Parts: sequence; structure tokens; C-alpha cells
Amino acid sequence: MKTSKMHNNAIKAYQSFMQADKKSGTYHKGIFHLHTPASYDYRLFQTEGPQVNWSEYTEEQIYDRCCKVSEPFCMAFPRIEDIKALDTQGIYVSEKECLAFSCLALTLIHLGIEFVVVTDHNTISGSQKLQYALDVFSRPTGKKHHVSVIHGIEISCADRVHVVVIYDHGDEQQKNMINNWLCENRISEKDGVVIPSLQVLTYFIKEQGFIAYIAHINTTEIFNDGFLTEKYKKRLFELNEIPLVGVKEQEHIDRVSQRINALLPEKECNYILDNDAHSIDTIANRYMYILGNSIDYKGLQDAIMDYDVCIHFSAPTIPNIRLLGIDVPDTDEGFLHSSQKENTKTKSFSLGFSSGLNCIIGGRGSGKSTILHIISLLLGGKNDKQLLINLLC
Repeated sequence: MKTSKMHNNAIKAYQSFMQADKKSGTYHKGIFHLHTPASYDYRLFQTEGPQVNWSEYTEEQIYDRCCKVSEPFCMAFPRIEDIKALDTQGIYVSEKECLAFSCLALTLIHLGIEFVVVTDHNTISGSQKLQYALDVFSRPTGKKHHVSVIHGIEISCADRVHVVVIYDHGDEQQKNMINNWLCENRISEKDGVVIPSLQVLTYFIKEQGFIAYIAHINTTEIFNDGFLTEKYKKRLFELNEIPLVGVKEQEHIDRVSQRINALLPEKECNYILDNDAHSIDTIANRYMYILGNSIDYKGLQDAIMDYDVCIHFSAPTIPNIRLLGIDVPDTDEGFLHSSQKENTKTKSFSLGFSSGLNCIIGGRGSGKSTILHIISLLLGGKNDKQLLINLLC
């Protein structure tokens, strides 16, 4: 009977640990700085045929290429008539645009992407169109995960520096502010805005509190001699205590860090891997992985605040075998017990561990060392203190 009770307690503890582990979040595969057909220079297909703007293709050409894209994923691309019928809300300006966004959406779904930060050139119109196509195609493909679209924009500044701005599309005030700002400052979607990057970054970071950073800095002229003044360059990296900086390749980070430290010694930066794909056949690289329960604008903000723990350039390796938690059965004599009130039915102690970083925090005598000794003893660690062994066993 006693063995049966222990078995039931172990099952309950296991279920509790697994539920708690889900709350600690999982890693989500995603893309920063993705372009859509809303960008003026979007090609849709870059490695096949002539490198022309997607709008120069006919509907039939786009559809044929979409079918080729879907072949590696062992799926039949929907008929062209079915795709045209998808736009029941008049989201797209033409049937051809509907086809183009559908092709991009299917590519993201089959690549297993879980979030994308859409940053078209000097326009925010592509984010909603991509989200609509993703919502439509997520259902029939059988994919269980949902692709979250985080809204942003790539601003071409007057000093030839590009700035990525990310905002909360669920906040109507932020959306209206972005639209009004573009109306006041944008020359055109191709030519960008009339103000320099420092002014753009200052406005969106300091005044509005948005997420903003210099995009693909390794491809810019910022570090060239004679391009902008040294004081101006320093100001670009002083707006945040630890600024975000975008790079197109991870191997460029060390070199960029050296150049920034030449301006500001010991300045620390956090880096974003800019995908910057302008076609569906160049998406399949430059992924990032973010730890969280779900990735939306708020989740992205939280991850950036805890950058070292939550943001990775490659898929983190999670061990198949790990310690789920510790459960100490009910006892009136045990040192470790629940913090529940005296009139509750149990005083059992239960502590679950996440698959990521675990921190044990408590006052003196609260049991921190006891927990570590239990873990050490159970995992075969050496313990020379016989008294401690007697207490634990």
C-alpha cells in the first residue's frame, strides 16, 4: 500500500514538473528583418531565371514557380483559382500580389519558421498581407505551429544608414504614429526619408520607446574614414546602454565589435542576425532562436531584455536526459516542506526545473544548500559528511 502511494505521488510530481516546464518557455525558430513583396525591390525568385522585380512576372509564371517551390515539401500547390479566391477581405491590390504573398507564406511554413519580423523598405503594408496569407495556409498544410508576424519597417535614412524599427501592431496608437511619421518624413518607398539615422534612432528609441537598431551594419559605410564625423558615430551607439546592432553574418560580429570599441572603448552591444532576404529562395539561412512562451512584440521585448539567456544564433541543444525536479513526500520532521499554510492538506516539498537556466534564490537557512546536496547525492556526487547523508536519507 505504501509503495502504491509512493508510485502515485511520483506520477503526480512528474505531471506537475512537465506542466511547469512548459511555462518556462521553449525556443522558437524565427527570422529578423524579412522583406515581402511590399518592398519596392522584392524579387520573389532570385536564383531561378532573370533577377527582376516580382511584379514583372505574369500570374502564370509566379504560379509555376510556386509549384516548383512546393515540390521539396511533398505537397501539391493549390490551384491558381483557389489561391485567387483566398482574398475574401480585399487585402491584396491584385490577384498577382495575392499569389506572391501566398508563395512566401507557404515557404515560411514549410521551413518551420515560428516568427518573422517583417521590415519592408519604408512601408508597413506588407506585414498584414503576410499574416493573412500565413493564417490561410497554416490550416490545410497540417503544420501544428503558428507563424507569428511581428511588424516593423526598414527606414532608408538621409545619411545612407538603414534603421530597423519594430513596433506593437496591436497598439493602434503606435500604428497611427508610424503612419503619420512616414507621411511627414518619407520621400518615397524607394528613396527613404529626409532625416538622418541619428535623428530616426533618437525619435524611436528615446522618445517612443520602440525597438530600433542599425540594420546590417557590416554592409554600411559607417566605419569608413570620412563617412560621418566621429562624434556622430559615437552618438549612434550611445542611445542605449547596450544597443542592438544588426549584422548579415555571425562571423562579422567580432570585427564590428572591434570597430565600435575603437570609437567607444569597452562598449557592449547585442547583435541581431539580419536575414534581409528579398526572395523566397534566399530565406533558408540566417535564423535566430528566441526563448519564450510565445513570440509577439511583448515577448520579443522581454527576450531582448534578457538577451544572453533568451536569444541565440543557432538552435540550442536541449539534453534528452535531465533533472525535471525534486519532490519530497509529506513529513512532519523534514527540513524541506511546502510554503503553504498550516491548514492545507500537504506539506510536501516540490521544486521543478526548466530545461534552461535555473536559479535558486532564498534567505539564509531556507534550504538552498540542502537542495544542491540532494541533487549531488542522487546523481552520484561525492559527499564526505556522514551526518548530512544520514539527514538526507
